[in-house]
Amino acid sequence: MCNIGIVAEFNPFHLGHKHLISNAKANNEGIICVMSGNFVQRADTAVFSKSERCLAALKNGADLVIELPTPWAISNAEGFAFGALSLLGNTKIVNKIYFGSECGNTQKLSNTAQVISSKEFNLKVSEKLKSGKTLAKIRSDILNAEHPELYGILDEPNNILGIEYMLAAKKLGCNFNFETINRIGAKHDSKLANITASASYIRENILLGNKQDILNFVPNETALSINNGVFANLKNLETAILYSLRANNTPKRYANLPDVSEGLENRIVKAVENSATLEELYQNIKTKRYTLSRIRRIILWAFLGINTLPLGATPPYIRVLGFNKKGEQLLKQIEQKSEIPVIKKAADAKNLTGFAKEIFETECRATDIWNLALNIPQRCGGEYLYKIVKE
Repeated sequence: MCNIGIVAEFNPFHLGHKHLISNAKANNEGIICVMSGNFVQRADTAVFSKSERCLAALKNGADLVIELPTPWAISNAEGFAFGALSLLGNTKIVNKIYFGSECGNTQKLSNTAQVISSKEFNLKVSEKLKSGKTLAKIRSDILNAEHPELYGILDEPNNILGIEYMLAAKKLGCNFNFETINRIGAKHDSKLANITASASYIRENILLGNKQDILNFVPNETALSINNGVFANLKNLETAILYSLRANNTPKRYANLPDVSEGLENRIVKAVENSATLEELYQNIKTKRYTLSRIRRIILWAFLGINTLPLGATPPYIRVLGFNKKGEQLLKQIEQKSEIPVIKKAADAKNLTGFAKEIFETECRATDIWNLALNIPQRCGGEYLYKIVKE
């Protein structure tokens, strides 16, 4: 039997996610999901708790959900994919990676991965970096010009993630099969008639309190979370973030963060001095070369106190968030085969040492901060209170 790995944020879990898992499960394979925890790749808070999002996944076809630790969850596409694929590889039982994409063509994505990882392609990219354009724009322009059969592939976010999964597997030496399907429904930040809506659109309306406009686009479990009315919003942390940056606003602090280069740390210092809101801060740092998403990630890394990960670092343990009966059997196989620790409860983390201990402590700190982003703030110690979701 083929066990399938799916990487997702489920922020929140919606009908598009259900469609993806349903298609992956067509042949009764085991479905193992790697899910971001309390902070997500777009440098934002997850809108609902990881236990709520995990339950929604289990209720809608997932068998086992494990957590992508925060440092990788809030990385760029390359780091996000590298961390997630490393975890799936370390389970020792996942054979295939299944994902949605705008392209919907596995071979085209594989061909693109091969092209952009070539020495020749990257030499051309290096030559154009001085143009001031972003790396993503440069790569896309070169691919579109030289490979018309792959035109537009690097212009869509889910295509890019899928390609990064393939590149990560190659770097890690993981012999996964890959399969993609067309991402259904609306593009990011929108809805398509009354058929489906993007996670961004759903989140926006949750924060605005527009429940009725989104309940048709989510399964019952997410609808319950929406109606419960407890959600996280990065805006609730705005003053805390600005205070943290002002309290230690030095080039040295920022120079050690991922994606900071070419004197960007000095630009951040000046922007912190001249910004009264997060949005103003982002705009004061942003340039043609540095995208808004990159700036948001840098600021979140600084706020959460996460320094640059060692080169090639991978998640040092498997944190279990939830499982059903089939998932419990899958978990037993993982515990027998995995070469890294499997954490099912916080007490298991007490045996961690070195880098693994550091990452778990980072997770605890991130959870305590996320609890302050809730519209009904919670106390510290959330990681130690977490109970595995069993379906």
